[in-house]
Amino acid sequence: MAEHQEGLPEEETLRIRVLIADDEATVGNVLAEIIRAEGHSVELVYNGIDAVERLRRETVDLVITDYAMPGCDGLEVLRQARQLCPQALVVIITGFASVENALQAVQEGAYHFLRKPFNLEEIRIIVRQAAERIRLQRENRQLRQDLESAVETLSHLGQQDQTKAADVVPDAVLDVAGALWAGQSLPPSYYRTGPGSSALLADLETLVRLRRDGFLSEEEFGRLKRKLIDQAAAG
Repeated sequence: MAEHQEGLPEEETLRIRVLIADDEATVGNVLAEIIRAEGHSVELVYNGIDAVERLRRETVDLVITDYAMPGCDGLEVLRQARQLCPQALVVIITGFASVENALQAVQEGAYHFLRKPFNLEEIRIIVRQAAERIRLQRENRQLRQDLESAVETLSHLGQQDQTKAADVVPDAVLDVAGALWAGQSLPPSYYRTGPGSSALLADLETLVRLRRDGFLSEEEFGRLKRKLIDQAAAG
């Protein structure tokens, strides 16, 4: 399955690939028309089986599926999407929504649950919100790649003069990370001129921001922070 391209120009980051599955052709066509008018790429199928087949062959960003379809219902499309295209967001639409249906869909990972008849503006809002979330996910993946690259770059500091890197003190860096986590600003004196100092603090700032915004788990944050500090100190 092809991966999404990273580092796309800003005008491309909000253009998403949408798969619509609805056995009511009129509803499916209306949805497709609305979403294409928003500037997105749309593929329309009329049953859940075809939707799953598309998910096996193609990567999509957003799935909009009817709840009740013969052969393969919306919940099964949701389950298959979670396995075949786990980064995709899934919106389930139904004409007989209940609290139980909505709860089950959310528990199984649905992004949104919408009841028919729906307002067309509701669809526009949901798609715009989904596109923004997808944009943030793409940026997050790029930031992770950049951070990992920065960690690898720091690993090469050990080849430089030991005396030039002596101003990187692990305990002091831990104090800086704590200050950043608390949202404090760092005075200019922290950004010393020794090799790697400014780069290390910039990487720590990025790391803390990712954790604070929920893009990194506590385990990922701790692992990457320790790796940054250890490699800088070893330099």
